[in-house]
Amino acid sequence: MQMSDSPLRTVAGIILGLLLIVGASLLIIRQSTHPIPLPSSSPSTSPKISTFSGTLACLPHKDTKGPQTLECAYGLKMADAYYAIDTTFFPVNIASIPIGEKVIITGDLTPIESMPNASLEKYDIQGTIRLSDIERIK
Repeated sequence: MQMSDSPLRTVAGIILGLLLIVGASLLIIRQSTHPIPLPSSSPSTSPKISTFSGTLACLPHKDTKGPQTLECAYGLKMADAYYAIDTTFFPVNIASIPIGEKVIITGDLTPIESMPNASLEKYDIQGTIRLSDIERIK
């Protein structure tokens, strides 16, 4: 009885293997012909690179009552407004530029109304500038 079971198991294994290969192939073909759509960016939401000049500063807190921490979230002070500086994609260490230094910053500005980042809510800012370049004004 074992001799008849062995060829039957072999044939069943081959059929199962072929079904798995065919199924995987169909899945790959379907994904390559029907890609997952990516969100498109409309011209109104695409970043606009601009140049800003001001003074490198620590961002002021909205709530100045009670004890204050000594952390310094980098920002740009322009006239009477502050802007947070996003250094996520900037390769140079911004800490090498002293606070109070006059600078020219190039980057894209996101107004406070369009900012999803809740961690910046504690600062009195008008928006965030995603830094692409910075230079000291001499």
